[in-house]
Amino acid sequence: MRPPVVGLLRALLAVVLGGLLVRGLSSFAPGSAHVGLFDADMAIPVVMANGSSGHRLFDAYYFGQDRFGAWPYLLARLARGVLGFDWTASRLFWAHATAALLAGVPLALLSRRAGLVAAAACALVAVTNPSVFHSFLNLSQPYAWQVLAMCGAWAVLHSLLLTPERPGGRLVVLAVLSFLAVWMSPTSGPLLVLLLGVELLALRGPESWRERLWRAVPVGLMVAAGMAGERTLRWRYHRTVRRAFGTDFQTEVHLDVGHLLDNARALAAVWARDGWKLALGLTVVGVGACLVLRVRAWRGARAVQVPEGWEALTLASGAAAVALANFALCAAVNHVRNNLYHERYLTLSHLFLAMAAALVVLAGAQALLARTRASEVGGPLFALGLLGAAHLGMPAPAPLPEERVLEDTARALQPEHGQRILLGGYWHTYPYAALARPGSVVAVPVEWDYQRTRFDWARLRAADEVVVNHAELEAFGPADAPHALIGQLGVLLRLVRTASPREGFSLYARADREALPVKLEPSASEWNLCDVSARARVRFESTGPVTVLVRSMGVRPGARTPRALLAGRESPVEVLPDFYRVRVEAPVGKDIPLELGVGTGMAGDAPGCRVQDVFVLPGSTSATR
Repeated sequence: MRPPVVGLLRALLAVVLGGLLVRGLSSFAPGSAHVGLFDADMAIPVVMANGSSGHRLFDAYYFGQDRFGAWPYLLARLARGVLGFDWTASRLFWAHATAALLAGVPLALLSRRAGLVAAAACALVAVTNPSVFHSFLNLSQPYAWQVLAMCGAWAVLHSLLLTPERPGGRLVVLAVLSFLAVWMSPTSGPLLVLLLGVELLALRGPESWRERLWRAVPVGLMVAAGMAGERTLRWRYHRTVRRAFGTDFQTEVHLDVGHLLDNARALAAVWARDGWKLALGLTVVGVGACLVLRVRAWRGARAVQVPEGWEALTLASGAAAVALANFALCAAVNHVRNNLYHERYLTLSHLFLAMAAALVVLAGAQALLARTRASEVGGPLFALGLLGAAHLGMPAPAPLPEERVLEDTARALQPEHGQRILLGGYWHTYPYAALARPGSVVAVPVEWDYQRTRFDWARLRAADEVVVNHAELEAFGPADAPHALIGQLGVLLRLVRTASPREGFSLYARADREALPVKLEPSASEWNLCDVSARARVRFESTGPVTVLVRSMGVRPGARTPRALLAGRESPVEVLPDFYRVRVEAPVGKDIPLELGVGTGMAGDAPGCRVQDVFVLPGSTSATR
């Protein structure tokens, strides 16, 4: 077959893959049934692409966790600054989907036959396997960018071991891609080391093992340099954010001793729901063939002829090793069990197992068609077939009606000018911040929920008004009867009205602007109003009547009240939702503390025992009704 035909087939492959990408942009967009309603986890990358936290190292990872590198969003932020446009959820998804569906293309660039098939197999499983596309094409997950960087590093690694001449530029590229892959997910490091081992074992030729190992040394050093660079970045990240926010956001991951077998069984059951048994069978056959040929080469002459399909078998073995190692890593760590064995953790296993199976088929075809004219076009034709199957198997677009409501609400929440603070649960704040005009809605989750953006607490404390989303937030009362007073993060808020744009959003104003300075003995976090041995004193100075509000989450009207003593005289204590209220009608000097102690019937550690904040407001009734 003439060489131009191969070129035409490759061009056709590019067109078909491009068509698959265009279709994927509509089928798997945020808010579709295939990836789920746009949620808070998807919103964080959009927020990151449109603005900075003000803490450079905090921006290096997905806000509020260290398992998920943020270099794609830093690049997106750079593009926004240079080109002058805002990132919407749709635009960022286009970049994410492009990375996902082109993740295998680096292999195709450096391994023209086997790489084409690997890239096509990756795209096929990405758009046809529900367990894969639900996570792989989801903005909230790192796998698309991780696989893209890993495949790039693998392709360069493969090239360096096969053709070690003039390695300079490729070594630098390998170090950079390794760093990006490990930055995106720390699991990339051991997987790249495993790939290096597979590639080294697959080398054939007249060289001795010492020569092959020597050839692999600089390659291994570049992978190690990438891993060391990310480790240094992570260490500096933890140290910096601990100083800035009081916590290092470090994920607790350790070997899940005592649960390894149970984990493996549970993950096998998850994989079996959407796993391809045929792919697993083909992979086993291919890896077995690779091992048999490798053993025969060890026993025979050092210059034994390389069989047709050897490169495909080598890449298949590497892909199978990654799939198995990812499964083993997921079974070995407690983090996966703590997250109920979610299917997303097996995304890499699905993808690389599909690559391995397709490469095994290619290796068999190349062995059968060896030294025939059809061998040149076998790889491109097979890749075209895989992409054709992807087109046929891709689900049709299925937008969720709730997504339009979410977008309309976000637009209604954004003010014409300035910023609006939105307080609520984690899942019901960040989506609006991401879907509204960048920077116009600031999401602040309630203090007991996930805190991704602690740097925004200062904006809450500086705001005059706050909108509260009552969705799935019982602590502030029902949407039709919200609490008159709420406290969050050291701020006291007073209900003004139920606010537009949607039922369930209430408008609160600051009630503590005129609060008197107080000194607590000891700090409020150490108070226990149900412990007879605990001290709880409030010192303040007033020239007239004041209202003392002691915030205690969970206390409700009708509950038992603590005793309040001022200058030896007992003051009546009222109960509001989440507050004790003490009215002091006479001026108070700073040397006379208000003492709170155990009241009749208060015992144990029930709601109302612990205290979060104390506010002293001038006047006996204003701002506290």
